[in-house]
Amino acid sequence: MHPDRFFGLAVCILSLAFLVAGVPTISDDWMRATGAQYFTVGPHLFPYIAGALCLLLGLLIALGKPAGDTGAFLSDGGVRRRTVGLAVLSLAYASLLDVLGFVPASSLAMVLFMVGFGMRRWAVILPAALLLPWLTALAFEHILQLRLPEGIVPVPFV
Repeated sequence: MHPDRFFGLAVCILSLAFLVAGVPTISDDWMRATGAQYFTVGPHLFPYIAGALCLLLGLLIALGKPAGDTGAFLSDGGVRRRTVGLAVLSLAYASLLDVLGFVPASSLAMVLFMVGFGMRRWAVILPAALLLPWLTALAFEHILQLRLPEGIVPVPFV
């Protein structure tokens, strides 16, 4: 099997597992909160959208025309090391999200992802990694009325 098809199939399987086993475990406590009767969008919506998009993109990769030479991943140790490192970083981010909180964990992960993907301009990395997670948390908290993991590090103005 071509590596692109294998990767697309793996993304589809993981997306389906997330949609079937992961998203339904999200708590419905928000429905009992004050003012909840005015909101029809709960915390299930965004994970369902993300899972569906991953499933769709996995299908497109699996069913699409395979790319040219994929031997670079198999033969180049640097590419393989970076790919595995970024996958480990993704798992570490997911596991630290509840401990550190959304803003600090996302800021740290953004810095590491940008550096891992080859970005070296710190004048871009630091403002993006500090502002984007904070603005995202602000939008979720005040506009969507959804709580993100707070963790042990309090974030001001959220």
